[in-house]
Order: sequence, then structure tokens, then C-alpha cells
Amino acid sequence: MNAFYLTAVMIGSFLTVIPAGVQAVNQGWRVSYLTLAAFNTLLFVLFLVSYEETKYTACVEGLSRQTSTNNDDVVPHPKQDLDKVATNEAAMELATEVTTSEPLLFTAGEKYVDRTIPMRSKRQRLQWITPTDESLWRLFYTPALVLIMLPHVIFTGFQWAQGVVWLTLLATIISIVFSAPPYNMNAAGLGYLGIGPMIGNLIGSIYSGVLGDRAVVWLAKRNKGYFEPEFRLYTLIPSIIAQAVGLVLFGYFIQRGAHWVYPSIGGLLFGFGLGSISDASLTMVIDCYIELTGPSFVAITFIRNAVSIALPFSVTPWMTAMNLQNMFILSGVISFVVSSTAGLLVVFGERIRMRLAPRYYTLVERQARL
Repeated sequence: MNAFYLTAVMIGSFLTVIPAGVQAVNQGWRVSYLTLAAFNTLLFVLFLVSYEETKYTACVEGLSRQTSTNNDDVVPHPKQDLDKVATNEAAMELATEVTTSEPLLFTAGEKYVDRTIPMRSKRQRLQWITPTDESLWRLFYTPALVLIMLPHVIFTGFQWAQGVVWLTLLATIISIVFSAPPYNMNAAGLGYLGIGPMIGNLIGSIYSGVLGDRAVVWLAKRNKGYFEPEFRLYTLIPSIIAQAVGLVLFGYFIQRGAHWVYPSIGGLLFGFGLGSISDASLTMVIDCYIELTGPSFVAITFIRNAVSIALPFSVTPWMTAMNLQNMFILSGVISFVVSSTAGLLVVFGERIRMRLAPRYYTLVERQARL
């Protein structure tokens, strides 16, 4: 799903630029932006009428009744064993050092279905507004707690943020440099230059998704059958190198006025790194903290936006103070250093998760009581 999401974002970003550039040449910018506005409005409407509601509490209520009354109507997931419930509850209480007479709302990775709750109609599942008695204030600050307490989330946030930063930098420089001599490209040509990073991102997403899943199985077998979420980071060595080298090559070639194919190769290498690093790190967070996926992704998105929002205002002064080659060499070095922090999680990730297990289960309990 992460690979699909990232690929869709990249393809949508670049494919909307291409027709925009063509229309800008043929009909003017006004018609171009009106077309893009209509296209985005159509996507928004399709989203509203086709995505069903996913805010359900049936599994939580069903688990609570099962553990307290042993209701036979509550059945476990086919792949789960009902006898594991008491064991998981004891493990969670031990990890959190909390003893309570009430049943825990969640267990570690267990999912249950209460078949006595009727299925909602299609219209109800597509309703726009869902009443809730949850505390909006707790929903607001829970991602902040996740961000502060879980280093894996911080790592993923900065990985995604740096990818967006370099993507914004490339897009900005393309519009400045390739519209001037010696390239003198029109708006359509500037849009076509995004194809390189788009193809690279697509290849990187497939690489990280397909190879990543196979790699974790192979590594788990070598680890006596134990799976660790950090296994997904082992496949990122080529991605880290490709992203840094792609940035350096992009700046090197445009500084020398090389043919546009050569900077596009750099953009392709960068896109490969962007797609694979983002996909692997986001999937790792889901594997680590599946019960806190929602708050974790909110925290990751906050880091991404906070880091990348200032770049468009600093590109011109940065380019003035340093030439394009040095600017992208520095960008490649920063990219390599930030991405290489994956090695710290490979070495210490398991110990960090074990050490912070009480924090995690406390956050899960807090999330269950919202």
C-alpha cells in the first residue's frame, strides 16, 4: 500500500505538470490552471463517494465482552488462537507494569469480530459525517506523544521529509535553470523533465516492496524464525547511495550545461532512492507499531511538512551563495548522512523497541480509551 501511495503521488504530480505545460503553450496559463483545478476537484469528489468509513469500534467492544463474559458469539480471527488472549493480556500487564481487574481493550496483534453486530448499509458506510464521543483534544495531542516517545517514528519522519525537500529542490531548480540559456525550454519541456524522477520512484517502490518482503522472510529464517521490523532497512544500501549520487550528478551536469538527458539520469537515480527509502521506512513503522499506525503517520506527516516548508524560500539565496554544483554536492552529502541513520536502527532498533515497550503499551491503552 505504501508503494502504491507514493507512486500515485509522484505520477500524479508529474503527469499533471505535463498537460499543464502543453496547455500553457497552446492556450495560456489561465486555461492550464482551470484544467488542473477541474481535475483535482474530480479526484476529490471520487474520493468522497468511493471511500467507505473505516471508523469502527466493533472489534474493541467484542474483545471486551469476550474477555469479561466469554460470549460464544465473539470469535477470533481465523489465524489467531483464542487461548492466546490471557497470555497476551498478562504479557501486556507485565510490560506496562500495570495490574488491573478490568480486561484490556487491545491485545498484542490480536483482532476479533463480533458477529452479533449487523453490517451497515452501503449508504451508511459512505456517510460524510460520523458522530463520535471521542475526545478531540486527546486525538490532537496523541500524535505528539507518539512523536516524542518512539524513535522509529522520528526516523521515518525525517526520511520522508528529506525526500520531499530534495524533490522540491529539483523541481525549483528545473524551472529556473532549464527555462534559461543554454536550454531555453518551454513550459511543456519543463514538465517532461519530471519523467526521470517519476520512473525512478516507480522502480524504487517496486524494488522496496517486492525485494523488501522477500528479504525479511530470508532474514527471519536466518534469525531462527524471528522477524524484526528493522530487516526492511537492509535493502536500502543501494537506495541510499543512489539518492545521494543522483543529486550530485544532477547538479554537476546542469552546472556544465550538459544535454538534458544527463541531469535526467541523476533525477532518475534520486527518484529510485526516494521511492524505496520512503516505502521501506513507512512499512517498518507499521510493522513496529501496528496499533498506533494512525497517530504515527500523523506525526510523520508533521515532520515532513515542518522540515520541507521553508525550502522554497531559501533556494534562491542558496543558489546565489553557492553555484549549482556545490549546492547539489552538499545536498547529496546531507542526504547520505540522514539516510545512513538507518544503520543505527539496524544495530540498536530491537533494543530500543524492547526498552520502550512500556511506553508503547501505555500509548496503546491511551488510544483505546479515546
